[in-house]
Amino acid sequence: FPSHDNDLWIFKHSISFLYSNFNKEANYPVVVFYDDLTKPEIANLLTEMSLSLGFMPNIKFEKLEFTLPEGVSEDPSLYTLPLTQFRIGYRHMCRFYGGQIFNHPALQKYKWYMRLDSDSFVLSKITRDPFKVMRENQYQYAFMEREEYDAPWACGGLWDATKKFISDNKNRVLNADFEWNMEVYNTNFEIVDMD
Repeated sequence: FPSHDNDLWIFKHSISFLYSNFNKEANYPVVVFYDDLTKPEIANLLTEMSLSLGFMPNIKFEKLEFTLPEGVSEDPSLYTLPLTQFRIGYRHMCRFYGGQIFNHPALQKYKWYMRLDSDSFVLSKITRDPFKVMRENQYQYAFMEREEYDAPWACGGLWDATKKFISDNKNRVLNADFEWNMEVYNTNFEIVDMD
């Protein structure tokens, strides 16, 4: 997440809600992926969180180093959607959560992860451990919200790239014989089986 003051304020509230409504009792480790915080900013965040929560939360900060994929130009004039609409940091984040996260060393020892964007909030008490619910029901993926139709300007080329991935990875993709109906789901909150 960016280190703008407002974004940090939102992040601190998100963490506070997560702990007060779930993780204070569960005490699961929390991994925060970031790309532009300094060590002093992280130390200040941890101090503020421990003071507001009354204990030092089990949080680990993991810096991400983003580079453009091979063949992608650094020239912003070549992008179909201007970088003012979807900043390059947002695009890196989408790419990371779209697949790179599964290979990140900080998560290799875990069976599940629950993702919250820095501006996602757990607003009420969670009474059943969502990881246990996932395991007991043999669920692989959970999300909060879907949209019936994504804007064509926001997903141009996505289906063609997906079909190419399926074609190149037939041994890894189950039930690949379908057409995309333009429906999407939001990933600002998700629970994922790492397998």
